[in-house]
Amino acid sequence: MIVHLAWFIDGLKYLRKVTDHVVIIDALRCSATIVTALEHSVRSIIPVERVEDGFMLKKRFSRALLSAEVDAVKVPDADVGNSPTKIREILSRKRYDVMIIRTSAGTRAIKKALSLGFKTVVIGTFLNARAVAKYLANRASSVGILCAGYKGKYFAIEDFLAAGAIVGELFSLLGHLNPEDQALASHLAFKSAKDSLIDVILMGRSARRLAEIGEEYDIQESIRMNVSEVVPVAFKNEIRDASALI
Repeated sequence: MIVHLAWFIDGLKYLRKVTDHVVIIDALRCSATIVTALEHSVRSIIPVERVEDGFMLKKRFSRALLSAEVDAVKVPDADVGNSPTKIREILSRKRYDVMIIRTSAGTRAIKKALSLGFKTVVIGTFLNARAVAKYLANRASSVGILCAGYKGKYFAIEDFLAAGAIVGELFSLLGHLNPEDQALASHLAFKSAKDSLIDVILMGRSARRLAEIGEEYDIQESIRMNVSEVVPVAFKNEIRDASALI
């Protein structure tokens, strides 16, 4: 398998030229929020680019949860921000069939990937790295990994390391892999950092931003390794767990 890695929404154009399959990573926190929601009874997640689209869409459903943030901060009148911890707490008390989500980087990348016509669009992170690798291993001869980045335009250490975690799982499963240089670098970085992952990520600007707004609890929640078998797959205009699509 050939593994490519690119950054930000514009990187999707390059990936589309070289593969039909892409993994979207926004480790802090969109990917973790999506995995957590599907883990806790949400059947369908609808990504939107604009906050106002989220509010309008919610009116169409009798039981929908609106998760929305701008610059990491919960949007006023949204049910919850982009927080896997808060999502888990809410869903432990009340069931929602649908979640609508708007984030600063991840949902924009998902929507763009869908518009470009990838055959497979998967959402990955530390939580489901092994599950994502298993899902892709027998489906593709090449795969692209798109790191959404901090605010969708700056390097994010957590996205790079999450990519490396997935590359590492692919190595373990397949025995042989042909990663291009950025993908290989992410794998080597993760191998170096995995025993002190929280300390490394806490030095990054995404983690510092979460600490600024008092939501540092989401950092540890978002970087737990291989705790979920959920593989979020985006198609048309929604995201579902791969197991629900069989």
